[in-house]
Amino acid sequence: MIKKRFFLGILVTGICTLLISSYVEATQTVKIAIPYTDQEVAGKNENNLKIFKFEVGSQTWTELSSTPHPSENYVEAKADSFGDKYAVAEVKLPTVTEFLYVYPNPVKKEDPLKIKFNLSQGMHVTIKIYLGQSEVATPYDGYISEAGEYEVKWTVNVVTNLYTCKVKLGSSEWSVKFIVIG
Repeated sequence: MIKKRFFLGILVTGICTLLISSYVEATQTVKIAIPYTDQEVAGKNENNLKIFKFEVGSQTWTELSSTPHPSENYVEAKADSFGDKYAVAEVKLPTVTEFLYVYPNPVKKEDPLKIKFNLSQGMHVTIKIYLGQSEVATPYDGYISEAGEYEVKWTVNVVTNLYTCKVKLGSSEWSVKFIVIG
């Protein structure tokens, strides 16, 4: 592990940035370990911390495969060079904290089908009902601004058959099959 490190302070990510300066050429992968204080990550989920490498040519940050060590207050990753700029940031993905479910299943025609899901943050939500490849209904399509548990009710007005409920949360999509009975 390389121990020669120079900290430049808080840049870009708001947590910390590290510049490893060395004229030694790397012939194998090296471990980068970036320490942080509790104060620097206050309000963040330490298990979501990742190390990013600054790509000079494209002027972009690339996520490295990282391992956070919350109990020891550092994040580590493997890199292929010494003379690069690295930063630690919390990665927040627009995900559901609980998988969605549809109930009752089977549902009787004219009864409400309940589609329940839990958002970890605000995002655009689209719920569509399909019979095979054909869209039958769109019970919800809009932006939900806050995290929390949500339930959408759709009054079933279709014939007896097997249907698919597709729920798009941000850029992720889930499908659940349900049966409508007469």
